[in-house]
Amino acid sequence: MTLHLHDTRGLAVANAHAGLRMEVASFDATVGGLGGCPFPAHEGAPGNIASEELALLCEELGIGTGIDLDALIEAGHLAERIVGHRLPTALVRGGSPRGFRRRAAQGATRWRPKRRRRRGYASSGSPTSSRDPARACCWPTWARM
Repeated sequence: MTLHLHDTRGLAVANAHAGLRMEVASFDATVGGLGGCPFPAHEGAPGNIASEELALLCEELGIGTGIDLDALIEAGHLAERIVGHRLPTALVRGGSPRGFRRRAAQGATRWRPKRRRRRGYASSGSPTSSRDPARACCWPTWARM
């Protein structure tokens, strides 16, 4: 049996993981998630599960594939240049974890998010509004105004 997955709602990798747990050993996948979009009228809707994301899942689970993940990511860059637009896979833009781990081992500085001051919260942690404190319980409603 071969499992064919689309990444329409961003769950293709999770579904592939479930397939692996059910002992599925054959998957359809495309470089960069190219093609196979079930909703062509929706601009930017992702297509098939990306080969590199499926290979990364297997690698992280300790399942040998014999695939060079870095070369597959480079193939994704090539596919983007050929089709002339970005492909839906995140690995083509983010790179492989192997490269990240290599940079981390070389002592690259760690990225840290900026600390943000929380505004609009009382000391109790409940939302407040300078406009109408009585509406604090309706925070999602007035926050959209």
